[in-house]
Amino acid sequence: GATLIIPQGHATSAVEQVYVIQEGDNLARIAEMFGIDMQIIVTYNEWTDGVNHLLMVGDTVKIPPNATYVPPPTTARSVTTP
Repeated sequence: GATLIIPQGHATSAVEQVYVIQEGDNLARIAEMFGIDMQIIVTYNEWTDGVNHLLMVGDTVKIPPNATYVPPPTTARSVTTP
């Protein structure tokens, strides 16, 4: 039998990335997606209000180099067939 390997979708960038805020995003979730601490994002973006920075849908957040994007898990749906 053959072995099927499904890539995890993790990608590390050697350059700065820009993330666009989506509905339901918050700083903790973004930090988790990129495998970095929230404070690193705050410092890199020079937010004077720290982790309390207001994030609005459509805003951009700079992600420092060498962060690894880990896509959020997808929701599995079951389908029942007759």
